[in-house]
Amino acid sequence: MSAFVLWLILAVFLWLLEFLAPALVGASLGSAAIVVALLSRWVHNGFWQLGLFTLLSGVLILLTRRLLPKPDHALENPGEGEIALVTSTIHPGEIGRVAFLGTTWNARCDAQEKLLPPGTKVIVIGQKGNMLNVIPTDLLNS
Repeated sequence: MSAFVLWLILAVFLWLLEFLAPALVGASLGSAAIVVALLSRWVHNGFWQLGLFTLLSGVLILLTRRLLPKPDHALENPGEGEIALVTSTIHPGEIGRVAFLGTTWNARCDAQEKLLPPGTKVIVIGQKGNMLNVIPTDLLNS
């Protein structure tokens, strides 16, 4: 089998991989493989082909990284500083429930000596997984 066909098979495989897990890496590698397949007619040495593939892949990955959206750090802790309402008692050091953003969440009070009965207004100060860290609003008023 010729080097041209091998590089084309690799390119098709990498492009299929890109469709399964889009991140522009498979597309960059697949495009580099297509270019090397075309150049393999003139560049017969396998080491040179591999070097060209590596160089082209690196350049294409660096160029396509700019096309990806930047992560929005505001979404990491949504609702931080917002008010929630205790729906099930939060005992000191234990987990209770709060109503927040139209649903109820597990919550733990960071003021560990405080008992928070239902109806208490709390402030969301963080989130870890599906649990909110809260403090009662009266701590801020004192």
